[in-house]
Amino acid sequence: MLVGALSLGCAGGGEGGTTGDTGAGTTGPVIEASTTGVPTTGGASVSTSGSSTTGDTTGGFETCGFICDPETGGPTGPGCDVFAQDCPEGEKCAPYAEGGGSTWNAVKCVPVLGTGRPGEPCTAAGGGRDGIDDCEEGALCWNVDDMNHGVCVEQCQGSEANPVCDDEDKFNCAITASGVINLCFLDCDPLLQDCPGDDLCLIFGYEFLCLVDRSGEEGQLFDGCEFVTACDKGLICLNPAAATECDLNAGGCCLPFCDFSDPNAACPGVGLSCVSLYEEGITPPKYKDVGICVLPE
Repeated sequence: MLVGALSLGCAGGGEGGTTGDTGAGTTGPVIEASTTGVPTTGGASVSTSGSSTTGDTTGGFETCGFICDPETGGPTGPGCDVFAQDCPEGEKCAPYAEGGGSTWNAVKCVPVLGTGRPGEPCTAAGGGRDGIDDCEEGALCWNVDDMNHGVCVEQCQGSEANPVCDDEDKFNCAITASGVINLCFLDCDPLLQDCPGDDLCLIFGYEFLCLVDRSGEEGQLFDGCEFVTACDKGLICLNPAAATECDLNAGGCCLPFCDFSDPNAACPGVGLSCVSLYEEGITPPKYKDVGICVLPE
């Protein structure tokens, strides 16, 4: 069972940092889980700027494409499609911070200024919040640092209802910020933590994807956490009520994954047990062994 709420901190262009994430603010999308299961598929909350909104969801995320009008619930903002890339020749559809804020909350057509392919280094003025970078059409400059340098990441193709990545055997589409952000990240195994470098293997919706480590000097076992990428490898940010060693006043607490298929799986802390990440009957086959160390109910 997935305990409590996970948040994926965001800003400018990467996963959970001061200048780069899956949104563009410092607090990013908040993925709320039910207290006894995985992120809910109806009525879950998603926040792109620290406040939550409620609506129909799929995998914990709003299904409304682009920006939802607060009155009608329909899409608003410039008329381009980040999936179809339907801008005029020489331009691409990119997310940006409408109104000059820190949160990606809209999309627009911007000039294609470079030929950076996914995996190649890039530069994004203003941390990418104005939508301008030197990646090719269909790619976004991500994980942007304080020098405005990042890496080009493939944007998903297809549609929000049926997203596609070029290499579907290795990558999955992560959609957030009400559909403004749609990026292809590497699949991974949370028990192996097999992401390249310091990247973390963490749950995003219903998939495990490689996200950038933003834990810094914190993020160790039982440390407080405010977003999902704030814990070290092998740990996940869960409700602090899940362990007596956690600070109940913190937004979350870093607790370990464990192998649910191993009857001898050991958990640190007082009274912690290895329980399935998922509710009984809805466990995806490829994640049947994934557990977390928490206090039993």
